[in-house]
Amino acid sequence: FEESLVRIQEELHERVEELRAESKNEEADRLTHRVSQDLLLLRETGTCPGVENYSRHMALKEAGVAPDTLLDYFGFAAAKNSILDKWLLIVDESHVSLPQLKAMYGGDRARKLQLVKHGYRLPSALDNRPLTDSEFWDRVPQAIFVSATPSKQELSLISDNKPVDMMIRPTFVCDPEITIRPTKGQLDDILKEIRIRSRRQQKSLVITLTKREAEDMCNYLMEHGVSTSYIHSGLNTHERSNSLKM
Repeated sequence: FEESLVRIQEELHERVEELRAESKNEEADRLTHRVSQDLLLLRETGTCPGVENYSRHMALKEAGVAPDTLLDYFGFAAAKNSILDKWLLIVDESHVSLPQLKAMYGGDRARKLQLVKHGYRLPSALDNRPLTDSEFWDRVPQAIFVSATPSKQELSLISDNKPVDMMIRPTFVCDPEITIRPTKGQLDDILKEIRIRSRRQQKSLVITLTKREAEDMCNYLMEHGVSTSYIHSGLNTHERSNSLKM
């Protein structure tokens, strides 16, 4: 622990000299005050606000070395247990997740460069960061990407394999068989199908394009002796609840 504090003090001294050489005395004073306070708290309590920004020194790592992450734990566990040697990463909605993963490093670095520039943090704070894209995938032995619209990135990462179509709903229920019928006589056809379901003690759902059509359809079915109700966004919670009870 003491070695970590010495490293922080040495970096502070070097950075303050750089700032003063650039005539950035205000930034140098700000950095000196902040880091000196942090060092005092670290010596007295073992921690301080923003202690994660000193993680490189706490771990006694060199500049630019990737930080420890959960992926390193998986790698350590795999080394101890051959069963975990090929742990699997599943990326849901990968067409969204992968660009976000790639952008985390750049976004974090851009923000912290400004903090370093203006004397709010030591340059070592840049190493308290997300993994780069290449560092991340170097730690992943195998992965499955789940996406309805895979991008070039997913396809490039599975260059040795072909994409697999998964034709199921999220509920694991297969898509129902769809029959397309002519519009001519469609109301009579709906009545016929509803009465078939009614004799089986089943219910039917009729979907319309507009709220007005839903109301008109409800009135039409009621005129033909069908117990029915409509639901759309114009109903309040209580009204919708009552409609579902019918």
